[in-house]
Amino acid sequence: IALWLFHRKHKIPYVEVTDRLSMSIALCSSFIRMGNFLNSEIVGRVWDGPWAVVFSRVDSQPRHPSQIYEVLMSWAVFALLFFVDRPMKETRHRGLMSSLLIIGYFSMRFIVEFFKEYQVDALISRGSPITMGQVLSLPFICIGAVWLYYALRKGRHDPVKNAEEVGEEPTTHYRKKKKKK
Repeated sequence: IALWLFHRKHKIPYVEVTDRLSMSIALCSSFIRMGNFLNSEIVGRVWDGPWAVVFSRVDSQPRHPSQIYEVLMSWAVFALLFFVDRPMKETRHRGLMSSLLIIGYFSMRFIVEFFKEYQVDALISRGSPITMGQVLSLPFICIGAVWLYYALRKGRHDPVKNAEEVGEEPTTHYRKKKKKK
């Protein structure tokens, strides 16, 4: 709701607002998972590998540090967004960053879910090959793929043309050079 209100107040296209927040969301999600790790929340499955962690608040069994996997995943998504955005700057396809965030985050979350302890027993049994988190990730991956398709199909964003359409001055970086008389 806050994003929608911001977009309405400042007359910025909604997708542009979500694109601009994409890198921040990727980084912020890593801090949330660090908090989960420190609070022994959303623990991994029992495992006795070399980097297994014992969460004493949960039990005394060594487990996958799935929260750390998600931190690394969030950093990887941030890096993807950074290196996609860097060469394009303001001319990137509108919706590109948002769609890549959704596809990247939920695809990697799907993978990390293989290492997490089952959280919802009522809907999916422990013998199931997929977890509830994976089931919930699939629609987001599909939505992100459709969003990416439309973002790439629509063409690159032209900040000068867009500013002129809404009757504003383009940003200083993209101002058209005036001819000297």
